[in-house]
Amino acid sequence: MIGVLVVAGLLALLATLSHTDSFEIQEVVVEGDAITPAEEILELVEGQLAGAYAGLFSRKNKILYPKDSIVAVLTDSIPRLEDVEVELEKEHTLHVVVTERAPSSLWCRERDDIEECYFIDEEGFVYAKAPDFSGDVYFLYYGNISVKDPIGRYYTEAEEFQRINNFLDLLREIDLNPVSDAIGKEGEHVVSLDAQST
Repeated sequence: MIGVLVVAGLLALLATLSHTDSFEIQEVVVEGDAITPAEEILELVEGQLAGAYAGLFSRKNKILYPKDSIVAVLTDSIPRLEDVEVELEKEHTLHVVVTERAPSSLWCRERDDIEECYFIDEEGFVYAKAPDFSGDVYFLYYGNISVKDPIGRYYTEAEEFQRINNFLDLLREIDLNPVSDAIGKEGEHVVSLDAQST
């Protein structure tokens, strides 16, 4: 009985200490060259730091803060983010450094509808709605994603996407200029070339 009381008392003491200012994160700083508003990132981080584990230990505690959960929530909630680093600096300041995906190409739902296009990265991951573009600013991929919201989806499986891009590179090496790739109903790829390169 005495042992149980001692353990309970120790837990209560540690829980109390975990909430003291000297042991808690006091500031969150968001860094990185990002289009995503820092306020949006900050709100998600602070949501992960709110409350207590098992109603006892502060989630803002410098030792116990949920680093992995912060990274997971940010990358899941904001697909534009490619990498997130979370580190504690200056004792009470949590630094969140974000890196956004670089647009490699565009994915459009239909060949005849370039008003609904999305950025995709070099792995074929659809991550953000693109502004209206004219001309051939980006290489275009069409079709193969049927869901209403394509963000968070891949144009194809990674290996197939790599094979497509290897083929496109070969075309460029022989002075042909591919401008788009479309996947048909049977899974076939139809590559269109710039008329000036043929």
